[in-house]
Amino acid sequence: MSISSCSNPSWGSLSFIAGLLLSSLNVHFGAANPNCTSLRIPLTVTANSEVFPIPGAGLNYNDPGAINALVQTVIGDGFAAYPFIPTTFNGIIAARYCPPEVNVANRTNVIQMFMSGVTENNLYWFGLGYPTGFNGDMYSTVDYASKQGYPTLVIDRIGVGNSTHPDPITVQQVNIETAISHSLVTMLKAGTVPGIGNRLSNAHQDFNIV
Repeated sequence: MSISSCSNPSWGSLSFIAGLLLSSLNVHFGAANPNCTSLRIPLTVTANSEVFPIPGAGLNYNDPGAINALVQTVIGDGFAAYPFIPTTFNGIIAARYCPPEVNVANRTNVIQMFMSGVTENNLYWFGLGYPTGFNGDMYSTVDYASKQGYPTLVIDRIGVGNSTHPDPITVQQVNIETAISHSLVTMLKAGTVPGIGNRLSNAHQDFNIV
């Protein structure tokens, strides 16, 4: 009985074994996210913003001491309810629009809108990279939605990534962010988002905050 095939396996056998190992590990070296289009969406919204006790000379955002002093003042006031004034954001929302890879009749007009969270930009939803995320498309929410037949719009919040960076205290507040989200959803339903065009019957928002 010959055992040479076991002690000296052929390259074909090695390739077969390697293929089985990679398959079992579910490695996605060649996989990538769907083809997407980068968008710059002009947007103007107005909402009530809280007026914090900023010094009359303004606040130097490059001075950690000045930032800490403001924080201590707000804490010292016991998080008192400060007055609100109408505040306008006028700028650009950076986004990526990704059409679905699979055509599903009842999903092509249902867009999934994903917003960047507090600690990252839109790449979070692509598995931390575009066009190829960490370990291919394994952790890409956009890729999964695309393969289920859903178009997606992934945006950078204001102050994040390539979107406009307004004043982080006087403008970038929760009411302005809410107004921007509402405006984008309204535009998606009306088919007025530049670069998408077609009317979308539904829009869903996923706001990652972690």
